Amino acid sequence: MVYRPGDSGLVNTLIQADANKERLYLVCFDEMNLARVEHYFSQFLSVLEMDPMRRRLRLYNDELLPRLYNSAHYPPSISIGDNVLFVGTINLDESTYHFSDKLLDRANVITLKVLPFEGLRHLQEERKRKQDFRHEMSLDQYRSFAAETQVLQLSEREVALMSRMHQLLQQASSTLGIGYRVVRQISAFLANLPPSNVLSRGDAFDRQLVQRVFTKLRGPEDQLRSFIGAYRPDRQGIVESPLLALLDEYSDVSDFTAAREVLLQKAKELKLYGYTV
Repeated sequence: MVYRPGDSGLVNTLIQADANKERLYLVCFDEMNLARVEHYFSQFLSVLEMDPMRRRLRLYNDELLPRLYNSAHYPPSISIGDNVLFVGTINLDESTYHFSDKLLDRANVITLKVLPFEGLRHLQEERKRKQDFRHEMSLDQYRSFAAETQVLQLSEREVALMSRMHQLLQQASSTLGIGYRVVRQISAFLANLPPSNVLSRGDAFDRQLVQRVFTKLRGPEDQLRSFIGAYRPDRQGIVESPLLALLDEYSDVSDFTAAREVLLQKAKELKLYGYTV
């Protein structure tokens, strides 16, 4: 009659975060898709969509409370406030599982690129230099970065592009498309762009299409070729692509450099393997 949390320390961390709501906690799932994420993280997905005051994760049934010796330390449910953030790393190969649309609708999927090898010589020196610069960020500092607004921050052209793209994807499959949640989260991302020359609004919108919409473009050639288009090696490009034509039509919104690269890669995969992931 003792509650035993998992060896990962996640439950203890969440209890600590609940007791220290002024501190910011970051939970990282390393190689999170070695198992099906929807199986072990499904309860979190439901809880995190609730209002921060109502986010409670169930550990065990309430009727067991008077019978457990350590129930004072491990209550039947624990609160997950907005001071807890979840991130994860993934690999895409034959040993891992792909994400379902349910998960993709709730996360930004960022693809990391290989840095130039010349930088390896200076990497160790850089790490040593930055070790003395580490500091803890408070929750108030983190909140000061965020623009909390419920008003849609998208322009008419941006909304029109996503509406047209949603209709185009729906023609290929009823399971494809852009949901209201994705539209709101893209709007929140753009609302939080800092004033700098590093990332323009057009580039940010381009990246959001790649991270929030194009992650769903996976499947057989018969299903996807009609709107991704066909790869032509002689032209080093794609022909007969309604998606590319749509991006060209809305070139005033962005040049869509990242989106075009992804579409080209997916068209190549369709031609070589008959399938894209």
